[in-house]
Amino acid sequence: MTVVGKILVFLNLLFSLVVGAFAVIDYTSRTHWAVAFTKLKQDYQALADAKRTAETETANLVKEKEQLYDDLRKGGVKGLDPKNKEDALRIGSRAAKLLKEQEETIADLKATIDGREGADPREGLRQQLTAMLTKFQQYQANQSKFTNESARLQSDNTNLRGSLATEVDKNFQLTRLANARLDEKMQAEIKARGLDELNRRLLTRVTELEKFSKMVAGTGGAGKVGPGGIVSRTSARPPDDLKGRVLKAEGRLLEVSLGSDHGLQPGHKLYVFRLGNPPRYLGEVRVRTVDPNTAVVEVEGAMRQPIVKDDRVESSILGN
Repeated sequence: MTVVGKILVFLNLLFSLVVGAFAVIDYTSRTHWAVAFTKLKQDYQALADAKRTAETETANLVKEKEQLYDDLRKGGVKGLDPKNKEDALRIGSRAAKLLKEQEETIADLKATIDGREGADPREGLRQQLTAMLTKFQQYQANQSKFTNESARLQSDNTNLRGSLATEVDKNFQLTRLANARLDEKMQAEIKARGLDELNRRLLTRVTELEKFSKMVAGTGGAGKVGPGGIVSRTSARPPDDLKGRVLKAEGRLLEVSLGSDHGLQPGHKLYVFRLGNPPRYLGEVRVRTVDPNTAVVEVEGAMRQPIVKDDRVESSILGN
């Protein structure tokens, strides 16, 4: 390889290093500033090493040039060895031209390296870091605003949840109260209907008793209503073997399971018992109206105990 070829190879290598250094600087400036700064320091060190390598190569080339001319002078290479004054001038001019080109190339390389060293490559990185810091501060400010807004929204959400829970509890209490009032209303209506029915039945019984009393008064004694509204006299005592039970009890009026088919007539006296151990005598009742299978009786005198449904009714004292 000739001297010119070596110089070109060296220049190509140096140019590649410079381009690589620029690429590395561009890459590191786009990454995190700490990593970029560390990488830039490494690239700067690589450029310094390349400078030292270039200076060493230049010195070697100068030595090789001098050695080459010494060899040419000593070896007598054909076509290069000056045989006369014209050849010497030609070779000298050629050597001078080559040396001048080498010196110019070396000077350009030194100027490029010195210019790169004097430009302070950290200035560009410093500007980029300043821009990144400004953006980071803006990001922090936006993040602070976002945090405050999020805290406010969370507080509003908490307040709304509390208000909603309060309203839900109020609605639940109102619903319970409304249901309770509705239940009370329904119970009152049921009770009122029951009382109306009881009152109607009592009025019916009273009307029947009044009619019966008028009929008995018109006949001059106790009797029963026969077919066609004829009132007949009643016997003094009912049959001795009558036994029945209380179907309904409404105050002093009772409905029993004995009627005219059993020989019962208005004015008959019956006795009320409650079976148990021992049996209890509850009082006397007088027949007021009769139907074929039932009769309405009224308690006479004071009751030993309240008469209830399923108490026993007989025409004679229990056991007699």
